[in-house]
Amino acid sequence: MKKTFLIIFISIFAVFIYAFEQMYAKKLSYDISRLDGDYKRLSDENASLRFKKDSILSIERMDRITVERRLKRADEKSIVRLEINGKK
Repeated sequence: MKKTFLIIFISIFAVFIYAFEQMYAKKLSYDISRLDGDYKRLSDENASLRFKKDSILSIERMDRITVERRLKRADEKSIVRLEINGKK
């Protein structure tokens, strides 16, 4: 009687452990997917911000050089765009 009860108890306990592990694995899978999406979004945002920073710094650098060398800003009409190998 005790041996049968012990076997049934261990079996039920094992089923609960298995069910808990399956639910926990599914939760972790959802968390990983969400974090992966967050990582991709933040990577894109980081690249965008780096690009903006570089463009701002280059404009500031050009303005600083313009002031240091006492140059004046070119009019839109005086800018000439050249094509190299069929590309602008």
